[in-house]
Amino acid sequence: MANLWYDHQHKTLVASNPQRNSLYFLRLAGSSFTYITERALPHDTTLLSINISDTPEADTALFDIPIAHTQGFTILRVRKDLIMPIPYPDAPLIDSSLLATLLPPIDEAADPPDEKKKGKKKAASPVLTNGKQKIADEMVAFESSLLKSLSSLLTSSLEDQESSRRSTQSLYEANQSTLLKLVSETLTENTGKILKDTITSGLQNIVLPRHLQDDSAALSESILQPLSRDLLKLSTSLDAQLATMRAHQIERDQAFSAKIDRILSALQRIESALPPNLNGHSLVKDEPSTPSIDSQRISDYLLQHKHEDAIVVWIQSDEREDLFRFFHPLSPSIIDQCSQVVLLSLAHTIAVNLETQLQDKLRYLERALTLIDPENAQIAEVANDIIRLIEQQLVSISGRLTSGDITLRHIKALHRYILGKFHHLE
Repeated sequence: MANLWYDHQHKTLVASNPQRNSLYFLRLAGSSFTYITERALPHDTTLLSINISDTPEADTALFDIPIAHTQGFTILRVRKDLIMPIPYPDAPLIDSSLLATLLPPIDEAADPPDEKKKGKKKAASPVLTNGKQKIADEMVAFESSLLKSLSSLLTSSLEDQESSRRSTQSLYEANQSTLLKLVSETLTENTGKILKDTITSGLQNIVLPRHLQDDSAALSESILQPLSRDLLKLSTSLDAQLATMRAHQIERDQAFSAKIDRILSALQRIESALPPNLNGHSLVKDEPSTPSIDSQRISDYLLQHKHEDAIVVWIQSDEREDLFRFFHPLSPSIIDQCSQVVLLSLAHTIAVNLETQLQDKLRYLERALTLIDPENAQIAEVANDIIRLIEQQLVSISGRLTSGDITLRHIKALHRYILGKFHHLE
């Protein structure tokens, strides 16, 4: 609720508004009061009370206005000709120029509203002018920030769309290239067959007509002799090429066999480094195992939580495809405690045959590759060769999958992981 104070000497009414934390100044004109101005106090001040001074002199204080603010407590003394802050003892002084701006003195000589010239606008208060200017500046800054944000958002969206379009275009061009290559090869093969049949049929109809049967021997000789020579040359060339290809194949087979021999030899050499909990199992098996015995042993080991022993038995078994059913429902995390030798052997054994149970085998293969440390002394000697064989198997199996197969993306991701982790082994 507002409090009112009236100054008889200056015919001025002062009203306080605690809700708005401001002062209203009104002037008595005739028989009614006319609103002069409202002055809001700073946001960090609070209007406490207003006391009318009993001093009759015109140049002394008319109102004492206690004002609490963030830095202390001050009395604002309103006089006829000025507004002056008078601080309490040890209280900080409020800037008089700021208070004069907020609460200007009442002009005694100001004309009443009915005597003002019509059409003349009242001058805007400095606080209102400054507030409007501040709002305008903030609006300009907000518009500029909004435009920048919208521009950045649109640019990012356009870049994403362009990237998506390029990716789709590249995929489309790759598919078109593959399709065109397949169509070209099919057309070439079919055209060759048609030409061969046409030429054979034409030769038979031309060379052996009924009315030229007497001359067939001479005509056949004239045609077959050059053809025989050409076929002989072609046969000789083909024989040479086949011999060269067989020699290369033999060399590759020998190199591959030598690599396998080195791997098996190295595995046998590092068997002695296996931990004692493998119970004397060998990673390289000499004799075929009995499926029923291996099945029972794997089941027993899994029930006893001897996962590494179960993995070794599975690696040794000749019925790995059938016995993999024991690991299908289990999490690949069961191999987390296996030794590096067992992990490398497991990865190689899984990669040898990815034709069946592909999804489950990929889960175990990925886990094993994640755990393998190629710098480990137990496997450092053979890690490179085995990892390269696994990589070749992944490339081979991916070539037999369709482009839309989700498993193909899994294999490609695993291949990229191998290249990133084991590239230094080259």
